[in-house]
Order: sequence, then C-alpha cells, then structure tokens
Amino acid sequence: MNRRPVAVGIASLSAILIVGFFVRDSVADAWRMAHAPEVPAAVGWQQVVETRPEVTIPDVTSTPIQTPDAEEQRESPTTSSAPASSPVFTTTPTPNTAPVEPFPPTNSELPTTINLAVPFTSQAPDGVWNALHEDACEEAAVYMVIRYYQGATETVIAVEEANAELERVVQLETSMGLGVSISAQEVVDTVEAGYDGFRAELVTNPTVDDLKQLLADGHPVIVPAAGRQLGNPNFSGEGPLYHMYTLRGYTEEGFITNEPGTRLGRNYFYSTNTVMNAIRDWNGGDVYNGARVVIVIYPE
Repeated sequence: MNRRPVAVGIASLSAILIVGFFVRDSVADAWRMAHAPEVPAAVGWQQVVETRPEVTIPDVTSTPIQTPDAEEQRESPTTSSAPASSPVFTTTPTPNTAPVEPFPPTNSELPTTINLAVPFTSQAPDGVWNALHEDACEEAAVYMVIRYYQGATETVIAVEEANAELERVVQLETSMGLGVSISAQEVVDTVEAGYDGFRAELVTNPTVDDLKQLLADGHPVIVPAAGRQLGNPNFSGEGPLYHMYTLRGYTEEGFITNEPGTRLGRNYFYSTNTVMNAIRDWNGGDVYNGARVVIVIYPE
C-alpha cells in the first residue's frame, strides 16, 4: 500500500488546523482590545519635578512617584520600648480613629505640586533589620533632611554612609539617656546636639496648608505617626505602633514621602487623609492619644 498520499494529506490537514487556530486567536485578541474598558490612571501617581533647596524654580530632574509593592525585608511590628524613666505602654491600645476632617480647601496661591530633592535611605540601609535598625526610623528621617540641606545630589544615600550615621546618632541618643523610641521634642534635642549649624522646631496641630506651605518654602517635614494607621502594605504584620517618616512634597491628592520603613520608600505616596489622621507623638507609648505635632529642621 502507498502511504505517501496519506501522509501528505495528514500534513496538509494539520497545517490547515494550525493556521485556523492562529487566525481564530488573532481575531479574538483584536476584538478584546477593541472592546476592552478604559482603565483610568491611578490618582496621585503622576510625575512630579524634584526641587533643591538652593533654587526657587524646580530642577529639571523628574522622578515618578512609586507604587507600593510587597517586599521580603520589612519593618518589624514589634512595639518599641520607652526610656527607663518613661512609663511603658504595655498593652495594645484602642486606636483613636476619629478623623481629623473636614480639611479646609488648599490655599490657591500654593503651587499645585512640589517634590523636594530629599535623598533617601531606609532605616535598615543594608536590609538587615536587627535591633538597632528596627527602631531607627527617627534617625533615618532626620538624616535625609540634613543631607538635603547639605546639597546632596544623590537620590539614595550610600549604604555605608547611612549605616555609620544611624549608628552614630543612636549612640548619641543613648548618651543623652533617650530610649529606642523618641518623642518629637527629643528629636529636636537630638538635632541640636548632633548636628552643628542646624536647629529644629515643632509645629503643633498642623493643617494641610501648614504642611504644604513648609514644603513650598523648601523645608521637608518630619512626621511622627501612629504607624498602624498608615496602612503601608510593606510593613510586616500590623506595622509599627510608633513610626516616623519624612514629607518631601505633595500633589493635589496627598503627600510624597521618603518612607524609611521600607526599602521601597523613596517617593512613597500617602493620601492626605492618611497623613493627617495618623499624626501622633510618642506620648510614652500611648501613641493613639499622642499630640498632633511635626518637626521642621532649619539650617542656621
């Protein structure tokens, strides 16, 4: 029996089937693309120009605000200890979730967007979340602002430099009798003891416009916060009871931050509601009842 015609027929049939499937899938894909619903752009994640302290007109460097992603190395949710002389809040408090709303309209004379060129470091610069770095958010928040005023041109502070500085300041705070979690006033004291040529001030009960005006004037803002009210998906567990981070700018929808509690924290975006409702001082560990206060550093 001659099997050649049969083989040729089978091959031809296979080729026809393959082409048919390809045409079918191509037509289906084209239909789906033509009829797919339009996906709106994510609110608040547009590009914002970075500015530097020595200029009043934004610099030409443009950086996108990063969408948060999960990570393996994250800030520990362990509650920080208070100084030996301070009462320790040993039980988990009930969050004070009463919103600080409604927010007044933003001053129309303020720029629509600002993003200061504040260099970033995580509180664990090399990704090692040991006992020192789990509670180094205050020191990291301060050092980012100091380097900004010093005219740093890098976007991310070198790991070795950041580690050395965090360790130096923690040792200074220990010599001052401070604990691993420090209040806003103790941050002011640390800045004035540890950084020549700089002073720090507290702003109590800041409004949205207060924060935006400071940023528009070229001053980053350090924010003490009830960390679990930030809702940051990069924090492990519930997140830290007490936390501190740096505001570097704003959009119409919220604030651009350098968030030291995650290695993904450069240009991290928090909504206006999130920032304003989470502002809380250490208050001896009773963070949810802490004062609404922020810290501003100025070069002298």
